[in-house]
Amino acid sequence: MQKGGGLLEALNGSLTRVVDVKDQRELGDDENIIDVLVDAAQLDLLLEIMPKPEFLEKQKLVFLLLARFMASPGVYRVPIKGTLLKPVIL
Repeated sequence: MQKGGGLLEALNGSLTRVVDVKDQRELGDDENIIDVLVDAAQLDLLLEIMPKPEFLEKQKLVFLLLARFMASPGVYRVPIKGTLLKPVIL
């Protein structure tokens, strides 16, 4: 870690970017430090869906589209990557 008064952005324990206080002054009027941090925040999530059989029956088309993410009967695991501003379902 760098010495100084910077803000450290970390997600899942991995360092993705160090934003120093001077970076805040270089940002335009329409962008603030939160926007920079959110844009750089990488996602590595797993959405696990376990619908009840009644719901599964009502939403057949949706779960047919999710068939490639089926881990076991009635359990769907959908990986989500990208950033907070642009999440991507793989």
